[in-house]
Amino acid sequence: MGTRQYVGARYVPKFATPIAWDNARTYEALEIVTYLGTSYTSKKPVPTGVEITNTEYWVVTGNYNAQVEEYRQEVQAVTTDVATLEKQVNWKTPEMYGAVGDGTTDDRTAIQAMLTDMHTGETAYFGNKYYISDYVEINTQGIAIVGGFDSPEYGGYVKVATSKNGFVVNSPCVDFRNITIIGTSDESQMAIGIYYNTDAPTRQAGDIDSFLDAVRISYANKGIVFRGKNASVKNSFFSHCVNCIELQQTSRDTENRGYIIESNRFHAWTGYAIENLINRSGVRNILIANNFADYGAGFYRGYVGETELISNNVYCSGIGAYFRTNSNAGHDKVISNCFKHYGEPVARGIYIEASCNKITIMDNVIEEFTHTGIDIGASAYCDVLYNRIINNGTAGSDKHNLVANTGCVGYGCYNVFTGTNGGDVIHPSTDFTTEYNISPSA
Repeated sequence: MGTRQYVGARYVPKFATPIAWDNARTYEALEIVTYLGTSYTSKKPVPTGVEITNTEYWVVTGNYNAQVEEYRQEVQAVTTDVATLEKQVNWKTPEMYGAVGDGTTDDRTAIQAMLTDMHTGETAYFGNKYYISDYVEINTQGIAIVGGFDSPEYGGYVKVATSKNGFVVNSPCVDFRNITIIGTSDESQMAIGIYYNTDAPTRQAGDIDSFLDAVRISYANKGIVFRGKNASVKNSFFSHCVNCIELQQTSRDTENRGYIIESNRFHAWTGYAIENLINRSGVRNILIANNFADYGAGFYRGYVGETELISNNVYCSGIGAYFRTNSNAGHDKVISNCFKHYGEPVARGIYIEASCNKITIMDNVIEEFTHTGIDIGASAYCDVLYNRIINNGTAGSDKHNLVANTGCVGYGCYNVFTGTNGGDVIHPSTDFTTEYNISPSA
């Protein structure tokens, strides 16, 4: 058979030479040119002077700009994924250091190794249940202790041996989030769940500068102890603790200030939800607000300082607020709380010892405390205003809705008193002025 040869128009495109489009040239049909990163193919012979945008002659066959943009976005996505992975690399887990994480094996050595290896900006991730036979120590500032969201209780679960501390924090800016720290039982309590020890040699100026959020602490002699200043505890739950939160004076700092204790639940065992042991010259700027407490000897006990605000709390048990003997002039306010008693046999709603000056008690509901609704010692400028003081006290010389003892100077005005338990409705000292109160049962 003879050789056959196709004769006719081109049906296979070819690249123009040079490939860059030039409107001063002519082009055959199906010639490929490029212009500004995009390729075009001629649909038919192209005379000189025809623009590349003329769709009668040219068709776009390769939009390299769009392809490059797609590639750029893909590279950006990969870069973001790498950044996410790098961030996750900054998370350390006890398992990376040999922890078993079954809640019974002693993982203290592994957890301590992890904490020792931490660097500023890193996060320790507790995703399982762990047991430690003694405290673990944190000496790196600017780290976070975080529990795993898939764990069976409040995030990570760390059980601490009887009479031992859990976490001892010797550096500032150490946050705890979504983690459970628990003793063995009521009879086998740990000593302290979290201990911020600002007296440690590594500390500077006693700053804590730490945030605790969604922390659960149970079966402890003391839930959290702060020795320093500037800390926040929010959205946390304390149960079966003798004292849930304790503020302590340090030997290195002249004042302890800047505490926010807000939106927590307290179930103290035999002590106080909040115990403030800071001496009178060191207490400043403490906000205690929107908490709920339902057991224990009392809600708050501490010395009078400057600008303490106890506001919008609900408490049902022994003593609502107890201000210890103090000669410092304070500016404390107890505002818009609900203190209702059950349990303790000689409980007071608000108890102010002698020499606690400049305390305002306003807009509270204080109900059914067996000893006294409000009991004020020989203190100056203690004002009781706009409260509902209901059914407090039983028969006896010192059991009433309100007792302003000899030497107490202040005002008790615009309150509503209701006394049906046999005690006097109001029993003021000669220096305590009472005006414009309502006593329906007097």
